Amino acid sequence: MIKTIINIPVVVLLGLLISSHVIAQQQDVEWVNIQAIAEQAAESGLPIVLVFVEEDCDDCETVLQEFIRPMQRSGDYRDIVLFKVVNTEYDKVRDFNGDLVTTDAFTGRYNLELTPSVSIVDEHGKQLAPMVAGLGNADFYSSSLDEAIEIARNRTRNKNEKIHH
Repeated sequence: MIKTIINIPVVVLLGLLISSHVIAQQQDVEWVNIQAIAEQAAESGLPIVLVFVEEDCDDCETVLQEFIRPMQRSGDYRDIVLFKVVNTEYDKVRDFNGDLVTTDAFTGRYNLELTPSVSIVDEHGKQLAPMVAGLGNADFYSSSLDEAIEIARNRTRNKNEKIHH
């Protein structure tokens, strides 16, 4: 009888430890919220620059530090596009519709084959310009990015004009 009494607290304690570990693991799941930026894009009429990166990727770090972050800090693009960095190593993405999907499923929509890659999309996730895939030649990266942004802006303007006419 004493043995049973001693084992009950041990079993209860073990159960609490296991359940708290499971809860902690669930809270550690990282995810990217695309829905929030999609709502901003819908309100503003601006295209979204999705920047796909991953950890331990030197070219990704170069694109972020030498191109994307300076574009954001300059303020020159504030009324032109919205930016969202998507780490492809996150577990989940809250997509344009608010659905929680795997990152692989989300990046598969854009046929993502390498990082860094930039896709410019509308508030529904529809691609508006050719993807800028990889860093390639850093001397030409900025112009490739600006060209893609200009194509997306023109398509967004044309779409908005059709809606208002």
